[in-house]
Amino acid sequence: MDNFNFSNAHERIFSPLEAYRFGLAVGSSLKENSKVTVGYCRSRGSDIYAFLISSAITACKNDCFIVPESEEFMSEYAAYKLHAEQCIQICSGSHISVSAKGALGSGLSADFLNEVTARYHSNDYKRVKPAQSGKIKIVNDIPVLYELDLLHKFESIKNIRASVKTASPLVAKLFDEVIRDKNDLGAEEIVFNFSLDCKKVSAYSERSGYVFYETLLLIAAKIELEKGVEVEVPKYFPQAADILSGRLIRAKDRESLKINANNRFLTDSFYLITMILDYLGKNKLSLSEALEDVPSVYFTERYIYTGERSEDKMNKLLKSKFLNENQERVSSIGKARVKLDKGKKGLNLFADALSFEAASSICDEIEGYVSRINLDKEE
Repeated sequence: MDNFNFSNAHERIFSPLEAYRFGLAVGSSLKENSKVTVGYCRSRGSDIYAFLISSAITACKNDCFIVPESEEFMSEYAAYKLHAEQCIQICSGSHISVSAKGALGSGLSADFLNEVTARYHSNDYKRVKPAQSGKIKIVNDIPVLYELDLLHKFESIKNIRASVKTASPLVAKLFDEVIRDKNDLGAEEIVFNFSLDCKKVSAYSERSGYVFYETLLLIAAKIELEKGVEVEVPKYFPQAADILSGRLIRAKDRESLKINANNRFLTDSFYLITMILDYLGKNKLSLSEALEDVPSVYFTERYIYTGERSEDKMNKLLKSKFLNENQERVSSIGKARVKLDKGKKGLNLFADALSFEAASSICDEIEGYVSRINLDKEE
């Protein structure tokens, strides 16, 4: 696993040995006596990797709480309830993947992620006596606490009718417990469709048609802003959100984004649909009516192959001031973010705007500029 790089708080693990090394790298990068939650999905083999990683972390004088058969949002909630510094989620499909975040999905510092990567490659791990090792505890009641938390916060859900499509037994069970018995057969039906990893959700109703994840986030931001509170969002949150009335704050970077009661919808898709249904029910609105004062948002992604010197082109693009300090091209019609792809063979563009044509236009502008960059000439 020579290309292991945890800078984005997500990586593939290819063998049990690599899982244990990863756990040692994480445990060695934490302050001693820290707490970590380790959740794993129902997929075959995830439990083995969870115990391997937990064993390595506790060998570095930290405690681990294992959350069995959990989705990532549940592991993040467990970190919050158990006062853990971070959570790790393990999922297996075609491969084993691990991701790490703070409580309720808060970001981790770049320094910590870089240290994990450096320790993994250098085998620079802490050594403590066996008697000083931390403890592993299996926590089975987190789903119950999560359910009770939602029932208490959204106890007055009514006048709604919803169903859910998901591959996750946990999400299906939560839906039955929290929402299904509150359905009113006379209300407009909304179908929520979760992604395979349950990180994103879309919605559909006959009146509104398909409503994508990013638009649901805008509805949730509007709900919170209407309460008169400040809502912190990632710097890459859709630019259309700036049209909403209220105090919307963009975090400087991933690690500075703090998740709390006002922006929990950003990292927990089940919480997101619950708060939207609660809002619709209280105000006796259909989904299409709730969308009337929410700006439309359109996204496009594009890959530009630039070959062996992609990193040089990216650096020159940044120095040219064509992008701002956030690696974005911002205009009155929208914005686009540029990233060097992991293989360093090209650039990835991610654009959002108030129309699809506007998003494509910004990408065209960047692609044209990249094609004109001359690496052998000072500009």
